[in-house]
Amino acid sequence: MRLDQYKNSFLFFTLSLLIPWAMWFTAAWISWQPAGDLNTIMMSSLGLLGLASPAVVAGVLFLKNPELKKELVSRFVGFRDIKIPAFLACFLLLPCSLLLAQLISLPFGYSADQFHLAGSEKFSAGLFPAWFILIIAPVLEELAWHTYGLDSLRRRFSLIITIVIFGVYWTLWHLPLGFIQGYYQNEVASEGPLAVVNFVLSLFTYVLLSNYLYFRTKRNIILAIVFHLSANVGNEMFNTNPDSKIIQTGILVIICIALLVTQKDFFFKKALTENGSDATI
Repeated sequence: MRLDQYKNSFLFFTLSLLIPWAMWFTAAWISWQPAGDLNTIMMSSLGLLGLASPAVVAGVLFLKNPELKKELVSRFVGFRDIKIPAFLACFLLLPCSLLLAQLISLPFGYSADQFHLAGSEKFSAGLFPAWFILIIAPVLEELAWHTYGLDSLRRRFSLIITIVIFGVYWTLWHLPLGFIQGYYQNEVASEGPLAVVNFVLSLFTYVLLSNYLYFRTKRNIILAIVFHLSANVGNEMFNTNPDSKIIQTGILVIICIALLVTQKDFFFKKALTENGSDATI
């Protein structure tokens, strides 16, 4: 199966941006209106529907192409040839980098209470518990980004260009969430410009690492979901100081630079193999 079957990149990314934006900007307006059960239901429903819409767009594109649909199923089950370090990185890289960041913060006067498990939710999502959103978001998003989206970009560009394009796109995709009262991105925005800059930079490090692992693990969708889950759950599991999250981003930047230096061919060459994986795997 070749990536040249993923031909509707523009259609996918356009619909996957405009539909959530329409829903989320509406939800943002509702969230600042007087409190009421109807407003809460509408805001929560629009938030979840916007989150799910890229996966729906991807699903429609797969249903229109039987060959793509068959290939999609195979990418949920292919674990046999994946190396153990790649498995471990998908599960542990982001939580361990956060714990290391918290440890580094201690000599600078930050509290060891950061290592305590969070006793309450740090943001709200209307009707839905924060932990529900933390878990469902990676599943719904990766059923879009790492099924059709990233593959449709990779068929045309080198991996590094794919990462840059998607990093910019994903930043814009999150934009309306910053205006929905109580949402995680809105809480980040309320912390000030430094927190916003760190959030955007962390998105780019995440995109680079997740796509490096995605193509290293034979485009396995389950492991892409696991990596996303580890980012969401790990970040909210502890009483992490916001400054420690900045330290974590610094750690991830160093890892990304090391990968770019040591894996130049993997990131910068366009060559793909017959099955659509990177030739350097």
